[in-house]
Amino acid sequence: MKTKLINRNIHLFLEKRLINENPVEGGEKAQVAHNKAEQDVLKKIETVVKNLEQGIGEKDKLVTDLAGFLVNDFTKKYFSPELLTALANRKEDIIRKYVAGNTNTPANVLVKLSADSNPDIRAYVAYNRNTPQQVLAKLATDPNGIIKASVAANPATPPNILAKLADDPERSAIYDVARNKNTPPNTLTKLADDPEEDIRFNVAANPATPPNILAKLADDPKKNVHYGVAENKKSPPQVLAKIAEHDLQHMGYRLALNENTPPDILAKLAVNYDSSIRGAVASNRKTPPDILAKLATDDANKDVRDDARKNPKTPKNEKK
Repeated sequence: MKTKLINRNIHLFLEKRLINENPVEGGEKAQVAHNKAEQDVLKKIETVVKNLEQGIGEKDKLVTDLAGFLVNDFTKKYFSPELLTALANRKEDIIRKYVAGNTNTPANVLVKLSADSNPDIRAYVAYNRNTPQQVLAKLATDPNGIIKASVAANPATPPNILAKLADDPERSAIYDVARNKNTPPNTLTKLADDPEEDIRFNVAANPATPPNILAKLADDPKKNVHYGVAENKKSPPQVLAKIAEHDLQHMGYRLALNENTPPDILAKLAVNYDSSIRGAVASNRKTPPDILAKLATDDANKDVRDDARKNPKTPKNEKK
């Protein structure tokens, strides 16, 4: 890498970010303070990269600091595609790994890193939502089970690849296939009969699971699977009613949060002895106004009253 190129790319990206930055609340002073904070972050990244390139300071500490910037949710967004391209050529595995996981990393760099000898780096590529589909398809056949699971967990993995991973005899990716929203309905239907309880739970909680399969899972012999159905935002009201019939108390909190739960069940949960369940009903935007009015005057718990008063469906006269 050439230090001048790194230096130029950092400053170009800083300028671009400040120009495109959405205004922050608090007026001009807040915006100035926000921009200064960004400049400070970029300066720190610039210093670490330049020192590492020029051999100034303790190398191990510089590598650790740079890796920290690359993995931190607040600072990793500051790395430009050009800088990430340069860093992908570093010898340190930890740097290449976090470059592989950065969503600013260009597709051609991800293609290169997908063939890295380090399986951790290939796994990060496999989970990157910007990784090209043809690369994901190749990584789905990697002999390393963790890499297959990373492909299955990737929210951008297409249905056809997920379907193939579901049939993988190694089963290293099947847990994440059952959880992925892109998994095709016919695959989820098959996995609903899987002997492993955790797989059926993931199918039950998956919003892509067909309603008839959710109804079937509502009668699953394992209570844990019922939890998945109860928290699924796509579960039909009649399926949630079936869950309530099985075990209203243990399923109560999840049912209270679900906006598809029938009003009569919400009414029962609104008088539950558990304040967390009453609070969940109070927060539910589909709870009928008359129930919210009662919860807004809950005698036993201030949090429940506050939750009800914050709900936009609560009658105005009860918000005081």
